[in-house]
Amino acid sequence: AQCLKDDKMAESIAAFADAHQNMQILHINGCFHSDAHLGTAQKLEALRPELKIAVITPLERKQKGEKPAGDFVVWFDRK
Repeated sequence: AQCLKDDKMAESIAAFADAHQNMQILHINGCFHSDAHLGTAQKLEALRPELKIAVITPLERKQKGEKPAGDFVVWFDRK
């Protein structure tokens, strides 16, 4: 079921990218769908290899030392 959801999200992003070629796209999803460029990111890379895709991983500051599963990290403090 998760793979079908990843596939559909990637197909929707690809269709939007085709219709809006000069726009940057920000897609927000749970980390399960894109960590390590798997899931939605992997499917989108297969559909549109010419796109530049970056994965942003949010991590709590107390998780310092964990290896991020994305290209960029946004550190946060949980309140």
